[in-house]
Amino acid sequence: MDILDELKQQSTVDEDMPGSSQDVLKQLATYKRSHVLDAITQVHAYLHELTSSLNRLNYITQTDFTIADLGTIKDLNQANYSLSFENRADVDIVSLNFMLSTETTIAFGFETETGNNIAESLTRAGIDAKISNKSGQIKINGTIPVKLEFSSIPDEQHILLSIHNYDKPGRQRYAIAPNMIDDHFQNQLGKFILRRKNNLIMELQDFIKASTDSLLQPYEDVTESDFHTQEMDISRIKSLFGKEARLYLTYQNVIKEVCTKTDSFILGRSRNCDMKVGSDLASRQHAKILYRKGKFVLIDTSTNGTFVKLQGGKEVYLQGEEHPLSGSGFISLGKSVTVDNEHVVYFSVQ
Repeated sequence: MDILDELKQQSTVDEDMPGSSQDVLKQLATYKRSHVLDAITQVHAYLHELTSSLNRLNYITQTDFTIADLGTIKDLNQANYSLSFENRADVDIVSLNFMLSTETTIAFGFETETGNNIAESLTRAGIDAKISNKSGQIKINGTIPVKLEFSSIPDEQHILLSIHNYDKPGRQRYAIAPNMIDDHFQNQLGKFILRRKNNLIMELQDFIKASTDSLLQPYEDVTESDFHTQEMDISRIKSLFGKEARLYLTYQNVIKEVCTKTDSFILGRSRNCDMKVGSDLASRQHAKILYRKGKFVLIDTSTNGTFVKLQGGKEVYLQGEEHPLSGSGFISLGKSVTVDNEHVVYFSVQ
C-alpha cells in the first residue's frame, strides 16, 4: 500500500472511531462546565438565602476601613445587600454587593506629593473621594461599595473569587476548586461576610500553595486601575494551575475524571471498578491508571491484554505492561481498537 494511502486510511479510522468526534469533545466540555456550574450555583443559592435573611432583619455589622498613607475610618455600618447572577460568554458570575457607610463625610489631611495619587486610586476603586488642595484634605463621602464576585472558569474547572474594598481599597483574587464548595466553605464564607472569626482566606491561600507547590499568594492586591479583562484573568488562572493535569475518560455516555491526586483508577468488567466496561473480553479488574513522575500511566493487569491507540498514531498492545498516556486516543480492553468495537474508551489528557 502506498504510504499516502496508508496515512489517509489511518486518518479515516481515527475520524470514525467512537469517541473521537466533535460530539465527544462537546460532551467533555459540557461535563467540565456542568461541574463548575453546579458549584457556582450552590454559592448563589447560599448567598441568596443569606442576603434575604440579612435584609429582612435589617442586619447591620460595624467595621473599620483602612486607607494606606491616610488612616482608618472607624465604625462604618455594613448593610444594603444585593445579589445578582449573570452569564457572559460561557462565564457565570455571581456578585454580592453591599455598602459600608457613615452619616458624616470623612476628611484626611495629606501631603501634597501623595494626595493626588491616593485620591485617584480611591476613585478607581469606586470610592467617592475629592481632594482639596486649599485645605490640604481628601474628603470621602462616607459610602464605600464592597463586592464579592464569583466567576466560573470552565476550561480549568476553577472559580475565581474577587474581593473588592473589603477592608481596604482595591481587589484581591483567589482560585477555588469546585470540590471546596461544601457546607464548611459556605459557613466560612458567611462568617467572612459578617466579619466574624473565620479561616476563609487562610484556607484559600493553603489551596493555592497545595496547587502550585511554591506560590504563596494567587494574586497581588490590585485596584480597578489594572483594567484586566476576564480573558486575562483566565489566562493567569491557567498559568497558576498549569502543573495540575487531568485525564478524562469517556465510555459510551459515561465520563470520568482522573486527577494528579488520584491514587489508582481501575477499568474493568466488575461493577466495583471506577469505570465499568461491559465487554466480555474485559477482566473483572482489567487495567489501572496511575499518575507517576508527571504522567498518567496505563498498566495492564488482565488476561487478554489492553490495546492503546493515540489519535493519529499506531496501536500498542500491552500484556502485563504499562504505557504513558498523552494527548488523546483510545483504550480497548481485550480487543483491538476498531470502528465496530462498541467498548472503546476515549481518553484525553489536559
